Amino acid sequence: MNINERQIYFRTIWYENCDRTNPVRSIFVDSKNSPFRGLFWLSKDLFDPTVQDVMEPEARSLYLARNKLEHSYLKVHEIAVPRTRDESVPNLWTDRLAYPVQREMFEAMTLHVFRLARAALIYLSLGVHREEQRRNKANPKTRKVSMKLGVWRDAWKR
Repeated sequence: MNINERQIYFRTIWYENCDRTNPVRSIFVDSKNSPFRGLFWLSKDLFDPTVQDVMEPEARSLYLARNKLEHSYLKVHEIAVPRTRDESVPNLWTDRLAYPVQREMFEAMTLHVFRLARAALIYLSLGVHREEQRRNKANPKTRKVSMKLGVWRDAWKR
């Protein structure tokens, strides 16, 4: 199977043929782009069921919650959910399709995902900026188009 037939994920884009069992791509190993290295290490915080070498302890619960949101549903409870030892006994709190989670835990997971996404966006924008600087230095005569960005006052954001 070649790379065009594989699905590419944030966790696997760093590796040869998008396979975590292969070595890291030489373009990343040889790069001096620190923000992209930060983005690589951020990808290590995401859980992968085939390779369980994650650094973040909450990664597995985030993975399970995301999977349930995509394929079934997440049941958010305001109070703690009692767990029964016998899965064959039906009760009001559980069903086989739902992934039960307390509201406080759901809020914590949401904030954690927001922080990961924010860090990824910062690393990505800094990495692209660094790469553009490198390319401009290597080819100073190439044409460049600049784009002016507006300034948004903090008072307007609220």
